[in-house]
Amino acid sequence: MYDTVVPVVAIFWLSIVVVTGKPDGAPIGACNSMTPNAAAAYHNAEPQTAECPYNFILSKTKFTPGDNVYISISGQYTGILLQARKEGTNTIVGSFTAPDRTKTIDCQDIENSAITHVYAGNILNDEVVYTWHAPDCKIGSKVEIVATIADQKQIYWVKHKHPIALVEDLDDREDIEECGEADTVSDNIETIHPTVFAIVILAALSLVFL
Repeated sequence: MYDTVVPVVAIFWLSIVVVTGKPDGAPIGACNSMTPNAAAAYHNAEPQTAECPYNFILSKTKFTPGDNVYISISGQYTGILLQARKEGTNTIVGSFTAPDRTKTIDCQDIENSAITHVYAGNILNDEVVYTWHAPDCKIGSKVEIVATIADQKQIYWVKHKHPIALVEDLDDREDIEECGEADTVSDNIETIHPTVFAIVILAALSLVFL
């Protein structure tokens, strides 16, 4: 009887970690899907399917390597997960500087590659300006600004995109090298939260030693 308790407890512990909500911002595990699955118990609702009422406001639609693009979102909202991706892929590019009431997270092992809110009770609006920093290298594709935006706890839109992708303007420069894995990461990578990974290992070891 004692031998069967350990794996059951480990699996139960894993279930608690996976479904517990994260009202203090999006977790690393949501980086690729941009869907708050890990916070399902907190949101307790499916994403909205109606047209998203929020619009992106961009300082420019063309950029050069190392350039900055300033981004804001119209209206009031309480939650955000904001990224810049190579057009048509899940590959994240560049980095962000987070304004007040937000923070950066390291998606796909790229430092400061996404922005999320720090507390779901904060009200964010178009006065909150996010700064996207283009990498110093050649991306080789257009860049989409994409975000999951929460109006309220149970009302949110997933992967809302600016209708116009940013265009990389190299101005016929041939001295710019293409970006490597340090700046962009394959869209096939799935991120597993370290805590969840450790618990899965513990559960597997418990089964081995039965």
